[in-house]
Amino acid sequence: MNIRDTSQIVKQVYPNLMLNVKFDYGKDKGSVSGIKVTKEAIRILHQNELFTEQVDPLWSDFFVSKTTDQTEIDGNQRRLVETNYNYLKIAIEALHKTLSEVFLDEFENSVRIKLPPTNDFSELSKISNELNKSISIPISHKNIDGNTSIKSVENGSIWFVVVVASPLAVGLVGGIAWASAVIHKKKQEGKIFEEHVKSLELANEQKEVFLDAQKKQLELLIETESKALNDEYYKESNNEDLERLKHSIVTISSLINKGLEIHPSLNTPEDVSNLFPDFKKLNLIESKTKLIGDHKVA
Repeated sequence: MNIRDTSQIVKQVYPNLMLNVKFDYGKDKGSVSGIKVTKEAIRILHQNELFTEQVDPLWSDFFVSKTTDQTEIDGNQRRLVETNYNYLKIAIEALHKTLSEVFLDEFENSVRIKLPPTNDFSELSKISNELNKSISIPISHKNIDGNTSIKSVENGSIWFVVVVASPLAVGLVGGIAWASAVIHKKKQEGKIFEEHVKSLELANEQKEVFLDAQKKQLELLIETESKALNDEYYKESNNEDLERLKHSIVTISSLINKGLEIHPSLNTPEDVSNLFPDFKKLNLIESKTKLIGDHKVA
């Protein structure tokens, strides 16, 4: 996660830290209100692994089990909440003030692209050209009405902030990223399967049958993922469009193997941001298509 990501998360959770603790020390009991809105803020921090020392106990030992906006607490719960929450709120407030002076708001209808490590300008140019063909061309379709405009380049690892012009274009980029991650996973499984086949005591002809079946299965998956995107976003059957989507998925999957990541901006609606894969959990990603043949060859 880069500093812009952190900035946007802090901006999102800062106004929602609304917890209010009232406690009667003589009776050793009290109450907490403002739980629901604060719980969502704590969930976001927990999900993004920020301020883990304070957030993890708050989430697991208090918030995760709460369903009402107010609850009674005893002395142990008061100490748990106040010790962690008070420090967290001060830290978030200070960080929000500092980062607000550094970063502007997220661009509407944008995605963030982390490039694979590059050694020189030639390699950077090649990757940029591959991204242009894999993203700019598919979203320029008449039914998508998208285009790309690079708005900023982040420091550290190279991150492009790219405005794609329309919500539908953001969704299509997410769909391409998801399908590419599925193909990336399948390729990794294929490499393992290939090594397994080579180790078997079989005739070369038999080994070729297994490997050819694996190759055809991958091609079928690419075809199915491409057709699903074509049907969902283009709403028409066109071989040229389908081939472009296939090229995008294959190209992006290869770049993912090298370290590419594609993320929605943090102000993207949840129903659209869920179209993008979690690059921390690529090994768990599953195809969204109903491909019966999506099983390993045994």
